[in-house]
Amino acid sequence: MKKLLSTHYNATSFNIALLLLRICFGGYMMMIGLEKMTHFTASEAEMINFLSLGKKTSLILVIFAEFFCALFVMIGL
Repeated sequence: MKKLLSTHYNATSFNIALLLLRICFGGYMMMIGLEKMTHFTASEAEMINFLSLGKKTSLILVIFAEFFCALFVMIGL
C-alpha cells in the first residue's frame, strides 16, 4: 500500500503512461471524427449553425478539431 501511494516514480514509466494516454485519447477522438467524415451528409443535417457560419463550414471545423487535432495530440504537438 505504501508503494501504491508513493510520490516517487520512474521517469520511463511516467513517459510511457503519458504516451499511452495520448494514443488512447487521440485514437478515440479520431474515431469520432472519422465517423463524421465518412457520413458527411448525414452529419451535416444534424449540425447546428454555429456563429452563423453555416452548417457545412461548422461541420468542417468540427471534423478538423476531432480528426486532425487528435492526430496532433497523438504525435505530441
